Amino acid sequence: MFPPGSEEQKVMATLQRYRVAIEQGRLAVVSEVYPALPAEQRARLERELAGAMRYQLDVTDVSVEVQGEAASVEANVTRTIVPRAGRPQRTRTPTTFQLKKRADQWSIESITAR
Repeated sequence: MFPPGSEEQKVMATLQRYRVAIEQGRLAVVSEVYPALPAEQRARLERELAGAMRYQLDVTDVSVEVQGEAASVEANVTRTIVPRAGRPQRTRTPTTFQLKKRADQWSIESITAR
């Protein structure tokens, strides 16, 4: 999708790391990739992960814009949660990710539903 080694590819690798960390329930890695994650969102994510047999996050229809040390990603995010009890839940939300580059590493600054 993007040339190897390009900033756009590095931004997408950061989002991939975030996605995999959520799907695997690795909140420590989520915090590394998204250090600005608000406490209330982290608590909600912890509850969702604790109550889920499976949590899948798909990021599609991606548009990446990099300007120096900042990047913006517009995408559709589909969350599929299969709870331990109850029916599976699936939501699709147009989403904006804001990222910042520090010491040659990209991290998520904010995630906003559009």
